[in-house]
Amino acid sequence: MIIQTLGKKYVVIKYCSSNSRMERFLCKEESDGRCYTVIRMKDRDWITKTMEFLIREMENESFTDLSCCFAGEEYFHVVLAYTEGISLQEKLDNEICSLEERLAVGRHLLERIMLLDMSDYFLQECLNPAHIVVSPDLDVAFTYELNTIFQYDRFGFEQVRRRLLQVMEILFEGELKKKMLPPLNHFCDMLQKAEWKDVVEIFRQYREMYQKVLSMAPEEMELPNTRIFRVWERLRRLIAPLKKIMALLLLMFAVLYLIYTVQKSVETSAEKKAFDSIGTLEIRD
Repeated sequence: MIIQTLGKKYVVIKYCSSNSRMERFLCKEESDGRCYTVIRMKDRDWITKTMEFLIREMENESFTDLSCCFAGEEYFHVVLAYTEGISLQEKLDNEICSLEERLAVGRHLLERIMLLDMSDYFLQECLNPAHIVVSPDLDVAFTYELNTIFQYDRFGFEQVRRRLLQVMEILFEGELKKKMLPPLNHFCDMLQKAEWKDVVEIFRQYREMYQKVLSMAPEEMELPNTRIFRVWERLRRLIAPLKKIMALLLLMFAVLYLIYTVQKSVETSAEKKAFDSIGTLEIRD
């Protein structure tokens, strides 16, 4: 099967999914051999509602993931970049990733969305652990499904912020739960409170957090900072001097007990050496 537009032919190599509104294909462009995701919109209402938005997005030269869009055979086609690799969700589920690796993925993710400079709709679309593709070198790319494209005008930066926070919470789930890295917890707290109003500011704050975490001593990274741990640490600091006092008291008790047992032993020995008679002579008190 070939999906054709003026000057380009997309050869379908895989049928991905379909519903009443759209079909999704993995295609190879005949002239350059590159792979693309081609989404064919079939619903007339969807086409009418989204065509102008998508054509406007095409004017954004930075958003290179949107290759082109065109009408053909009563359908509207959207051609998007395709990257081979495993999703972030799969990587975290199936691999043991070090903190340094996960920090690098977060940095590359923010760098990538800044570079593409896409609209809020596409930003929230790609900020999904299942749509984030991670290469062996930890570079980041995105896949797109456009299942909510009909509602593109309902998405703003608030949805982007929430999606980004969810990604960070998945990336650093263990560290955030144990509060092992104060700079990381502060970054996510500020992100949750919507303190930053654009991706550029979020990236700047992430970069500062990234440098602070990497400069921490290894032993600092191993200690949790939860309420239970902090209570235990305070108790442990109180117990340390008490242990010395208890040891001294035990030693004093042992000495006193030794003196007591020696005295009792002497008294018992004296009682055993008392004589009632000498020969046939009875000794009376």
